[in-house]
Amino acid sequence: MTRDATGKGKQDGSQAIARAMALLKAIASGHRDGSAAYVLADRVGLQRPTVHRILRRLVLEEMVEQDPGTRHYRLGRLAYELGLSARRPAHMRQTGSAALRRIAHESEDVAFLYSRSGPDCVCIDRAEGAYPVRALVMEVGQRRPLGTGAASLSMLSAMPDHDVATILHENAPRLKVAEELPIEELLSIVRQAKTDGYVFKSTVRVPEVLSLAVPILNRHGLPIMALSISSIASRMVPRMEYLASLLRREAGAVRTELEKTNHSNR
Repeated sequence: MTRDATGKGKQDGSQAIARAMALLKAIASGHRDGSAAYVLADRVGLQRPTVHRILRRLVLEEMVEQDPGTRHYRLGRLAYELGLSARRPAHMRQTGSAALRRIAHESEDVAFLYSRSGPDCVCIDRAEGAYPVRALVMEVGQRRPLGTGAASLSMLSAMPDHDVATILHENAPRLKVAEELPIEELLSIVRQAKTDGYVFKSTVRVPEVLSLAVPILNRHGLPIMALSISSIASRMVPRMEYLASLLRREAGAVRTELEKTNHSNR
């Protein structure tokens, strides 16, 4: 794009990139079966013609693909290939995943590992226990705005109050689309979690499934990941304190191991 003296071309180019990135994140936050264009438009707050235009370009670039049957959009081949080339903090995931497997084995429930990504959290691993009823509330790779679900709320509970309020305010439109609780109720959950050390919450679309989560902190006391367990309410409620203790133990073990790794790499 040619830029005039006012810099308008540069501004339009930056805006186009920002909109494309917002759409890619919205697609990543959906189910692996994909999302309809109108759903994506609601998530990112753009007009549908604009969304269709950006999606067509992303499909051409193979960052996005469209299912010919459902017409839903999901991440494409190039997004996967670029991800393979990205530098990742592998030791964080490996250490967290080891704890995840211990949690799933001991609790016999489904356990999840999340990583913070700016104003979002991403499910980066999952381990299934032996209990026959599995509460598979998230898929690996799914992205959610902070404020959605027990894991992200546990991360917020480890942040300063001002940062929590700012993040929830900025994420408010997406939280509304996700059918989350009102901001004041989310703030109340975060305040309670600061006292309890964990978040205990029903899932948004499957209220009979409960999730329990704790944050994993870095050496500065800031949240970098979270561990959670999900199960049916009748199984979760009687064991809540035991499961919370299990999660806190493993979160502490992950923090200690990461601090050791960081120290040895200096």
